[in-house]
Amino acid sequence: METAFRNASGGNAVQSDDRLIQQARYLLDKMLAWQEEDFKKNGGVRERMHAARTEVRGEAWDKAVYSMLALAKTPDDLESRLSSVINSARRAAWSIGNRNGWNSTRRGS
Repeated sequence: METAFRNASGGNAVQSDDRLIQQARYLLDKMLAWQEEDFKKNGGVRERMHAARTEVRGEAWDKAVYSMLALAKTPDDLESRLSSVINSARRAAWSIGNRNGWNSTRRGS
């Protein structure tokens, strides 16, 4: 049989403890759900560290391009994906040129 203790304000200490446990459990469940979603989206620590290293080295672009091309199902699909990659590279180069002020000198090309 459970003994009910009274706290200083006259409330039931056991009920108070149960409520705190429920709140802690709720918050832990929410945190675990958030961590699971974050892991699914962004990967674990090693994956994040690898992504940061490859980004600094400029390898991320190469891997993204390869991954996109590797998904091709037919030669025509590969050609279409390659065309898309080339267009993306041209847009990136144009953007970099604008940022550095190089495009104003290359109007004739």
